[in-house]
Amino acid sequence: MKRMIKVWGIFLVVAVLLSSCNFPLTSGNSDTEISTIVAIQVAQTQLAGTMGAGNGGVPTVEGLGQQPSEPTLTPTITLTPEPSLTPTPEGVWLTVVENTNCRKGPGKVYDYVSTIKAGQQVQAVGRSPDNQYYYVQNINGNGYCWLWVQYSTLTGNTGILPVFTPAPTPTFTVTPSPAPGISVSFVQVTTCGPQYALRLMVRNTGSVTWQSVKVTIVDNDTATTVVHSLDQFRGYAGCPEDLSQEDLTPGEEGVISNVNPGQFNYDPTGHSLKVTVTVYSENGLAGQSYSTTFNLTP
Repeated sequence: MKRMIKVWGIFLVVAVLLSSCNFPLTSGNSDTEISTIVAIQVAQTQLAGTMGAGNGGVPTVEGLGQQPSEPTLTPTITLTPEPSLTPTPEGVWLTVVENTNCRKGPGKVYDYVSTIKAGQQVQAVGRSPDNQYYYVQNINGNGYCWLWVQYSTLTGNTGILPVFTPAPTPTFTVTPSPAPGISVSFVQVTTCGPQYALRLMVRNTGSVTWQSVKVTIVDNDTATTVVHSLDQFRGYAGCPEDLSQEDLTPGEEGVISNVNPGQFNYDPTGHSLKVTVTVYSENGLAGQSYSTTFNLTP
């Protein structure tokens, strides 16, 4: 900028000096006038070149002292939304999707503890060797229990859980029911007028209740056979009936006599007799049956 002011100052001094000489500019110019004009033109040319070299071109009056304006930039701010964080509970959790029984061991054979309902979440602290059952905190009671994973969704690293060896499968003690049976013993020969019968004591030694009975007696001495059948257990002592029962329950005793029908028309005392007693679980000599046979000589 300072250089430009100096150049313009030199130009003005030259112009004033030349104008003060008051040289006439006529068509009959002398060599001196022509030289002066040429000198002025040369000075103008140099001035123009100097300014062009300093400013990249010949300045105009409007451009003097002005600087090009820089564009104004309006920044655009882009906001990045913060990530939504969902807290995840540590450990391994099971969310039950269907009501599931929680048991004392990893299997249906173990006793029931409580029911984990659909929608409830429980934390696992152990697992079975086959990863089918998880040892969880019982949120519906005290302590822990085993939950089947079939109806649950798992979250967390199950590999961190210790493998628990299941308790031994419970051993069920089954008390077998006694087989159906009876025991029969001879009491005496009873008589009513000309008719005779055996008086027998019978005891139910099994688990089935007996409803009807059949007695077959074969007299080996006379080749006589008598048959007694009834939907009751009825005994006689002489002519009167002394005991009658509709059935014979397990462990119960009763008395039977081969009377109406099946009595002897003679005294069988001293004869070799073969006696078969058959009992039935239903009336009419039907259903399950059991028989016992023995020999006696009254």
